Amino acid sequence: FEGPLECWNVGQVTTMYAMFKKSYFNQPIDSWDVSQVKDMGGMFYRAVYFNRPLDTWDVSQVKDMASMFEDALSFNQPLGDWNVSQVENMFGMLEDAVDFNQPIDSWNVSKVKNMAHMFFETDRFNQPIESWDVSQVKTMRRMFQSSFFNQPIDSWDVSQVENMGFMFSEAYFFNQNIGSWDVSQVENMYDTFSYAKKFNQPIDAWDVSQVEKMFDMFNGAKKFNQPIDSWNVSQVKDMIRMFRDAKKFNQPIDSWDVSQVENMYQMFDAASEFNHPVDSWDVSQVKDMTRMFRDTKKFNQPIDSWDVSQVENMYGMFDAASKFNHPIDPWNVSQVENMEYMFDAASKFNHPIDSWDVSQVKKMIRMFRDAKKFNQTIDSWDVSQV
Repeated sequence: FEGPLECWNVGQVTTMYAMFKKSYFNQPIDSWDVSQVKDMGGMFYRAVYFNRPLDTWDVSQVKDMASMFEDALSFNQPLGDWNVSQVENMFGMLEDAVDFNQPIDSWNVSKVKNMAHMFFETDRFNQPIESWDVSQVKTMRRMFQSSFFNQPIDSWDVSQVENMGFMFSEAYFFNQNIGSWDVSQVENMYDTFSYAKKFNQPIDAWDVSQVEKMFDMFNGAKKFNQPIDSWNVSQVKDMIRMFRDAKKFNQPIDSWDVSQVENMYQMFDAASEFNHPVDSWDVSQVKDMTRMFRDTKKFNQPIDSWDVSQVENMYGMFDAASKFNHPIDPWNVSQVENMEYMFDAASKFNHPIDSWDVSQVKKMIRMFRDAKKFNQTIDSWDVSQV
């Protein structure tokens, strides 16, 4: 549809939800009286050619702008004069609006509760928005994911936010100080900084005591190396890939209470600098330690005191952990079913493990492949299930 609509009288219209969704429309409509409209959700969703001025619109009654310009690939018009003071939902408002880069710092967003996906994959947007009042926002999930954004936002009041999952994931340029944020209500920090390749700011003052999910939190955060030992992680149940490929991270975290954690799958995989004690950890609830220390080129700390009696999977646990050489014979591995690649290329490891009860293990493929120093007796093992 490409017909002229400028002369339409829309003064009584209260909803324009998905009005131009997936259309090729690109005609002037700036003269429209939209003063009664309350819902503009998805209005220009995937209107890939639309790029007309809208700055004169009176949007003062609008409450919903969710996905309004999502995938509006060409749109790049000024919106700074809009009165958005009644808007409560900005979910995905500019998501994938790849050309948009206009100042919107004057917006009054004090009623907005949902900013999830708001700037997700905005390839050009990098405008100051520090003045925003985000004190009512409950979710910022994926807010800046895969964006070019790198502006100060340290003054934001995020004290009501409950979800920061993927918030800065793949935000390759973001490296701003947000250490003063009150994150005490946040429950989800999964992937918050995953692949945020430049981020390296102090966040040790954060109160993460309500967080339950930290999986992938620093996965691929190649520059991050800040102290976080003061964190209260006692509610966290999932630390899957938490520091995977965090190449620089090498900070003490032995004070952490990980007693609720059930999954440490790939937790330090390829964290090539990490080498701090973790022997005080209570890992008695952990069931999966797959590739936990894989490719940790420097890790060589005692962990023989660990209670691994609930662990079922140790696949590749020390695979290519080229420095590790500490006794682990006291371990109770009686629940483990998979030991494939466990010491593959663990070139220094050479300690007795003949006391292990491996009677439940079904897979031992390449368990000691390229473990060049290993030369211990294991003939007493019951491998009848393998």
